[in-house]
Amino acid sequence: MKEVRVGFGAGFKPVVEKKLTTKKRKALKKGSFAVPSERKYPIHDISHARNALSRVAANGTPAEKKQVRAAVKAKYPSIGKESK
Repeated sequence: MKEVRVGFGAGFKPVVEKKLTTKKRKALKKGSFAVPSERKYPIHDISHARNALSRVAANGTPAEKKQVRAAVKAKYPSIGKESK
């Protein structure tokens, strides 16, 4: 894993960038994808789940958007909720 530092000043936090290689993607179970029939939008971890939501919002069909949102919500219910 590669550590990437983002932000400035006292509020800066290190962020770990996770690279999903072709080999690792092929090793994922079908349940690790938001659209398992096509093995699209991997959601095996929370960062990829957030990325799947972003990608489907920009490029997905209405049916894919609904399916990805439901899969992410089921696996990571905390995504989309504001923290207090």
